[in-house]
Amino acid sequence: GVKYAERYGFEYVVLMDADGQHNPQDISVLLDILKNDKADFVIGSRFSEENIYQEGISRKLGRAFFSFLIYCLSGAKIKDPTSGFQAFNRKTQKIYSSELFPIDYPDADVLLLFAYHNLRIKEVPVKMNTTSGKSMHSGIRSALYYIYKMLLSMLIVLSYKKEIKRKAQNGY
Repeated sequence: GVKYAERYGFEYVVLMDADGQHNPQDISVLLDILKNDKADFVIGSRFSEENIYQEGISRKLGRAFFSFLIYCLSGAKIKDPTSGFQAFNRKTQKIYSSELFPIDYPDADVLLLFAYHNLRIKEVPVKMNTTSGKSMHSGIRSALYYIYKMLLSMLIVLSYKKEIKRKAQNGY
């Protein structure tokens, strides 16, 4: 989908998980930020005052861990690095379509990649529903596998940091 959008000149792309936790009415909130050129990549964050989103302790710890890592490695402050509700512009599409983009579980590693490309990342609060089904990361084995894959992917992005920053300075 993203490579198609880039190839055919789509101005913006919106991604959302298919588990029903995202409200399609909030798409305009994300797009407004892009249309007003306030960001290159917008995250629909589940954390706001009026949100009643409930998460388990292991998910909360995992999210906090990856938020902390992103901050330490790039300086970017992201509260919800695992949100699957995102919108982005053409500049971001180009990176999404590159060979550096991870093919599975794109979360914290992608935010690191975008930060190294000097993209403007913004989080906005959106309403999220608690899903009734099991998460793809439920269970200890699945959660540990996710953490392992994400750390490995973040290390790969980190190993390309100098090259990424050089390309970003030269306009890709």
